[in-house]
Amino acid sequence: MQLPEGIEDFERVTFNRLRIGGKLMDFDNPDEAEFVQFAVQSGASVSIAIPVESGLLHDSVTGYRDYLSELAKHVEELASSRTQDRKLKQRIVEALRQRLGLRSLQADKTAKLI
Repeated sequence: MQLPEGIEDFERVTFNRLRIGGKLMDFDNPDEAEFVQFAVQSGASVSIAIPVESGLLHDSVTGYRDYLSELAKHVEELASSRTQDRKLKQRIVEALRQRLGLRSLQADKTAKLI
């Protein structure tokens, strides 16, 4: 799938809809939308190859969501082991996120079911 321009302006609108740049993208399957979301958050900027088999797609999304959760926990533990200052911990977490090349260490929780 080709991604529209303006990838920096990204939002998960609903479980089945993303807004990339000024373009709304609707998906039949929420796993497809989340797969694209994760790909964009991980740095995809031109195109994405989405698995065709629904079981494989679901396993990929679920596995990556679990990976992000574990990664966020480890990064938080690492930052907490360095300082107890809340602002400094946030800066450490942000620096690690940037070093890992991720836009976020969490799945987007803002999507709503409509």
